[in-house]
Amino acid sequence: METEIRDIIAEGTRVKGTIEGREPLLVLGQVEGKIVLQNLLVVGKTARVEAEIFAQAVTVEGAVSGRIVAGDLVAIRAGGRVTGELSTPRLIVEDQAVFDGTIHMEPAEGGPHE
Repeated sequence: METEIRDIIAEGTRVKGTIEGREPLLVLGQVEGKIVLQNLLVVGKTARVEAEIFAQAVTVEGAVSGRIVAGDLVAIRAGGRVTGELSTPRLIVEDQAVFDGTIHMEPAEGGPHE
């Protein structure tokens, strides 16, 4: 999994619809809809995401509302907020992070599935 992030949805930008890709993605703006990545998704501190998310790994520093399905890991960092459903084999919730929802955890089987 590549971790150098070149694709960015900037602060002040709003995207509605489906985002698909193979490269890591950093969201600093707003996204509504669906995100499907074969790599890392980072929801930055200024981001607000209302979506179904399917990615190899997801790091949340901002706010996510919806469903997250990760093939490897979901990390909710200090100051991050997730409301909804998580499905992941590994979960990190730091102090000062907020999670309100349900979690489904099973060993990894090769990636996220819709």
